[in-house]
Amino acid sequence: MSHQFQSSNEIDLCYMRLMRKVEKHTISKKHLISAYFFAFFALEFFVFSVPIFAFDSKLEKDPTINLENLKSELLRANERGVGQVVNVRYTYQGGNYYSDASALISGVSKAKLMAVAADYDHYVEMKMPNVVVSRVVERQSNTLFTFTQMSYRGQVSKHYLEVRNSENAMEWQLTDKQPQWLFDEDSSFARLDGSWYVEKLEDGNTYARYYLSADFSSHIPEFIIRWVARRQFTEGVRQVIEQLANAARM
Repeated sequence: MSHQFQSSNEIDLCYMRLMRKVEKHTISKKHLISAYFFAFFALEFFVFSVPIFAFDSKLEKDPTINLENLKSELLRANERGVGQVVNVRYTYQGGNYYSDASALISGVSKAKLMAVAADYDHYVEMKMPNVVVSRVVERQSNTLFTFTQMSYRGQVSKHYLEVRNSENAMEWQLTDKQPQWLFDEDSSFARLDGSWYVEKLEDGNTYARYYLSADFSSHIPEFIIRWVARRQFTEGVRQVIEQLANAARM
């Protein structure tokens, strides 16, 4: 995630450091001009409260997944009356938790899968795992701002997300509470990014990829967080995809 200025003092400090380099002749006039432009745009971002960051998302088919194997599994699942197969890969690296899931879903359209994924107001009715409250609090063109309250074994997270939508994908990340949003904020996450990507295949089935990337901010011991994360980033993610597929068929 890129750096974001937290206050004008940070910008002032950067400016003073640049001036010292100029006085000591360790920075050229050409670099100084570039630095002025940087400072100007940084100030613009600060004044208008526009964060400087990038979503951690996966908006394409997983190139490492064996699609033919998934298709074979889906045929066997359909014989049992199950309309989807889900392959979930969980990893932990450098304090961050990742889940990357690929699924093949039969009997649903890409448009319907996208519609139910964006229907945050009905996540509780869809029985999304651990979701207690889910609301869209603001809409801006193709961007939603949502509030979610999650609860798992007595641990509660209340957080806001910025969700960007396109025709075949959506991506999200944590965002700060704004004065006009009414729900209290108490997030268990220092970072929570993710994406949902869907693609119609030539055989009529739909490929879906659900990706999560998170860093927890909690007083809970790390070994407990790892145990919870492994469970929620595997079975929890599998349940999310299954519930979205079931909702899309209704």
